[in-house]
Amino acid sequence: MTYEQAQEQTKELTEKQKQVKKQKSIGSLAKQIDRKEKEIARLQAQLEKAKTDLEKLKEELMELL
Repeated sequence: MTYEQAQEQTKELTEKQKQVKKQKSIGSLAKQIDRKEKEIARLQAQLEKAKTDLEKLKEELMELL
């Protein structure tokens, strides 16, 4: 293998490493996004339950007044 071929092969391997790093990073970010979306859905459900509970309490209060 000539020096030029070795340089070219090194360059190609470096590019492949960069691509693998990017793919891993993208995968990691996708997992983070998925976790956050699940957390948002959970919080939205809690908010809806709190709204329902508040409405029930308002109705009870109005009945007492």
